[in-house]
Formats: sequence, C-alpha cells, structure tokens
Amino acid sequence: STDSGAPLAAQVRLVAVGSGGVETVQFADVHGTTLLRLPGGEWEVEVRAPGRRPLTARLVAGPEAPRSWSFELESLVEDGRDTQPEALPGEALLAGMVRASESGEPLAGVRIAVVGGASTESDEEGRYQLAIPAREASGTGPAELPTIALTASLAGRTTRSLEGVLAVEGTQFHRWTLTPGSGVESAIDAHRLHAERGGVGEGADPEAGEAPGAPAGLVLPPPPSVRVGFADAACSTPCCTASCTAVCVLPLETYVARGLNDEWISSWGFDSLASGAIAYRSYAAYRVDHPIRPSFDLCSSACCQVNDPDTSSATSAAVAATSGLLLERNGTAFQAEYSAENNSWDDPNDGRTCSNADLSCGDGAVGSPALAWPCLADSVALGEGCFGHGRGLSQWGSQRWSLDGATWRWILDHYYNASGNPGGLRSAWLASPAEAGAGRLCPAAAGPGDRIALYLAPYLHATAALPGVLFGASVRAPGGAWQSDPAHDSPVALAPGANLATREFDLPAGAPAGLWDVALALWLDVDADGAITAADLPLDSRVLSDLLAVDPQVDLLFSDCFESGDTGRW
Repeated sequence: STDSGAPLAAQVRLVAVGSGGVETVQFADVHGTTLLRLPGGEWEVEVRAPGRRPLTARLVAGPEAPRSWSFELESLVEDGRDTQPEALPGEALLAGMVRASESGEPLAGVRIAVVGGASTESDEEGRYQLAIPAREASGTGPAELPTIALTASLAGRTTRSLEGVLAVEGTQFHRWTLTPGSGVESAIDAHRLHAERGGVGEGADPEAGEAPGAPAGLVLPPPPSVRVGFADAACSTPCCTASCTAVCVLPLETYVARGLNDEWISSWGFDSLASGAIAYRSYAAYRVDHPIRPSFDLCSSACCQVNDPDTSSATSAAVAATSGLLLERNGTAFQAEYSAENNSWDDPNDGRTCSNADLSCGDGAVGSPALAWPCLADSVALGEGCFGHGRGLSQWGSQRWSLDGATWRWILDHYYNASGNPGGLRSAWLASPAEAGAGRLCPAAAGPGDRIALYLAPYLHATAALPGVLFGASVRAPGGAWQSDPAHDSPVALAPGANLATREFDLPAGAPAGLWDVALALWLDVDADGAITAADLPLDSRVLSDLLAVDPQVDLLFSDCFESGDTGRW
C-alpha cells in the first residue's frame, strides 16, 4: 500500500535464505494483494512499485508464523496529496481518509462524527476535515487527558467507533477502513499516557556494564524498515506480542510518525516531541537488531511501543526534523527506555501505577539502580508521583524541560547520558545518520583574503530527508590555530542517499604563506538559529591536511578553477 493506505500493484521478489540465490518473483494485483505459497523457513522479500521507494524485509514462513504480511511503500516524489492541513490557533483539526476494507478504494459519504458534537462527511476521495475547539492537557503532570470519541458510519458497512482521541491543538490524521456489514466495532486510541503499563523497555540490558567514552563523530545507519506485529492486515489494530496475527513492514520514519503521537502528547513543546522521536526510533532500531519474535521485530500495543495509523502534524514535524537520528551504546542502537513520570517517589493519592521497584533515588531524582539505571537529579520531577518504571527518559519531564527552554539534544543528554557523566545504562550517545563523504577545495592555491569554494559529498543513510543541516569549515596555518568563517556557514538539506554540498570561505587577510589544513563539517542546527553554536549536534567531518597552498603571489583570475566557474574573486 501507499503511505496513505491506497493499494498498489507491485512486484514482489523473494529469495530463500541459504538457497544460494534461488528466487521467485510474483506480482501484487491492482488491489495490492498476492497469495504466496512458501515452504517453511526464512525468505528475503523485496517489494517494488513505480514511483515508490523499495522495501525489504525478512519473512518467516511456517505453521506458527503470521499468515498476513503488509508492506507500506513511501513515495519517491513529494506530490503534496498527503500533506496534512494546518490547524488554526486554538483548533483541533481532525482530518483523515476512509477506505473500503475489501478493496482499499476510497469511500465517499462516510459520516465522521464527534460523539455528542460536530460531524462531517468524506468527499469522493475519501478525505474529510472536521475542526473543533482544542482542549488543554491539565498542568504539567499526568492528569486526565482531554479526549473525545469519534465514529465513522456508512449505510451497508460496520460503524467504527474510536474512543480516547486527544482533542488538543493541532492536526490529527486518522486512516479508517470500513467493512461490509452492520453493527458497531469499537476501539480505544490507546495512548501510552492513558495506560497503566510500566513504560517502554524490558529492564536491565545483558550488556549493562560501563559504555566507552563519547564516540568521535560516530555514524550509525538506521534500519530502513521495521516489522511490526498487528491484529489485522490493515495495520490498524494494535496487539500485544502473543496476540499479533499479521505483520506490517513499515519504513522506519513512517513507523515513528505513526507512533510518536501515541506515546507523546502532540500539543507538547517541539523539543519534548523531538526527544521523543529519537527515543522512539532508537527503541525500534534496537528491536530490529533484537527481534521480539522471529516473524516480527516488535508489537504495536503498550506491551512494546504503541503504533497505529493516526498521526498529528506536530509529532510528524518532530520526526521529520530528526530523520534517522539514533541513540547508540557500544556502537549499536540503544534500547532507549522511557516512561510517563520517572520521579523516585510514589504519591499514594494520585491513583497512578508506579512499577519502579527501586525508589531509592528519592523525591526529585530519577532512576532504578537495581536495574542498572543510576540515580539522576531531576529538579522538574520534584513532588510528582511516579507513573511508570522509572528507567530512561521521563516523558512528562521532557515536556517540563522543554517549557524551561531546554533543547531536545540537552533533554536526551540529560536522561540518557547524565549530561556527560555516564554510568550503567545511562550511557548512550547521539549518533549521526549522515557521513560527510569526500571533501575538496577550489582552487588549491590562493592568496591572503581570497575567497575559495569548499565541497563535500555527504551521504544520508536515512530514508527521509534531514533538514536543518549546516556546512561549517575552518582553516589552520602550519603550527597555528583553527580559524572559521561563520558568515558563510551554509544550510544544507540532505536528501536520502548521495548529496553535494558547497560553500564559500574567506581566507584571513593576514594569512601567512604555507600549506594549510582545511576542516569541513556537517552540523545539525538543533536550536534552529541558522548558526553553528555549542547547542548544535556535530554529524561528521573531514580534514584535508596540507592541501591549501596560501601564497601572496597567487592570482585567482588565472586559476583553472575560476575559469570553470567554481568561484571567483569578490
């Protein structure tokens, strides 16, 4: 299917693992379905469709394995059709798409209604929009969240009812499938912060010893896709591990966008949401490396990480701004645990479930030392009752820090690395999804005060673009200090795969003659101020040693580089 749920005619290529390359190719029909009769065992499967990014996964066939597999393919071209409409200030905009379960075709005339409130109908493309007044999540702790119930109904089809939908400011996008029949099928939009479960994560890692020091520009490619267990082939009904009967293969970034609004509150601050996006993505990447079942990497309910088809504009923006970024420990994706409220004090009067068996850190601190999460002073937690297992990031804590002006990088460093003082499992680092690639300069010889051109060939391992990247540079004379030219630090929008980045650099007017070093670096503009600062995240760098010849006698007007139009004298 497409990223909006429409069926796709596609090519399905399968190779039996260990078969020495024996393969079979089948085609999905116009309704996006095909029947595969496979002998038991493991198969590498690749699904391709025109205009879509291919998707690969390992399929397990056998009597105990799920029989239904769905693949969601991302578009290679942004056509704007699936762009979410923007809500007005103070508005909760409910938008979505309704399709027939048996064919995937859009359904017109479906009545979408807020129970006891406003309603609208889907158009010929199955799309709808319904604006209602937004409500606020009370205070800064896990109080009752403002929710509504929605129904989708059409004559001749079973009515769908969805309770627990957050009615907060912003756009929410729901994907509905209606089956032929009658009656009502009810479900709950099971947000993590409604659940009485402990949080995300399973406790102590078998490798819970001390991690090494901060990596120097570690590049960690994220997995392109994740296999998620669901209770239905439409990838819409979450399930706990033992009850999942279908597997949905989702591009990693699509998976994160579908799930972040189920774990974080979409009206929270951007930096809280962005820290959540990286934690959510990291936990999924860890599960790709450590599948919870042979057939799928993780489930879709609060037993793992909640994931369903609805998305929100605010959480999707946070996912897009952090595309491919992971937390790593010992060079692999980190099991980034988190829970609602991690304060090490259980309020006996708040009615919330505290599943942290080790509250020895005390009020105003977070951690679970018995499970290798050391105590960490967390001033925003003081007086808040524990709600969850107490390990990793505190979700409500991330929102309070965001309101206090902390960036998402600071929030992650605080909860997962003790702000540069790692210990136990609190010893993860941010890794880069982008390699700087080869660097060059033009011309190779220039005079003091001249302007030169610098080039990088970055490679982005994520399957979605990473915006907000800055191309920085510095030069160094023999035996001297590094000197920068921040006025020409250049924004770069990295697309998936190979890229080309260029910038200019003004050499110091008093530059001494000699062979200079040139450093080229990619930074993520964390604080979004358009300048490289200490708040930003270094992604990767290259140093070109002794490659720039500074000579007062050089005349750039006679350089081959300038004649080719690469740069010139200003």
